[in-house]
Amino acid sequence: MADFHTFYAHTEPWIARAAYPKYGHPVRDAELLRALSPIHRFDALRAPVLVVHGENDTNVPVEEAEQVVAAARARGVPVEYLLFPGEGHEIAQPRNRARFVEETVAWLAKRLGVGA
Repeated sequence: MADFHTFYAHTEPWIARAAYPKYGHPVRDAELLRALSPIHRFDALRAPVLVVHGENDTNVPVEEAEQVVAAARARGVPVEYLLFPGEGHEIAQPRNRARFVEETVAWLAKRLGVGA
């Protein structure tokens, strides 16, 4: 979740209700949730970011990932985005799991300066 406000606005209503005790209520705790939302502190982001998301995720809607990608790009922070069509909250299809692992390892190797 990049922004609790948009998370609560776009997630399934039952997930939102279940999240109140964990994260706070979107109305009663709006000020706290804004302060805790990472998207509002992206001006401090310096490290490259790898964003991974399932296109059909209804728990944490894809808008959350897209906000992170847009905010990082707007600040000139290196960002790569792996969006998995047909996937939900977890990457379940074997070919997508393999792609996830391969691309994550390649991203880490590039950032750590290892490999070919």
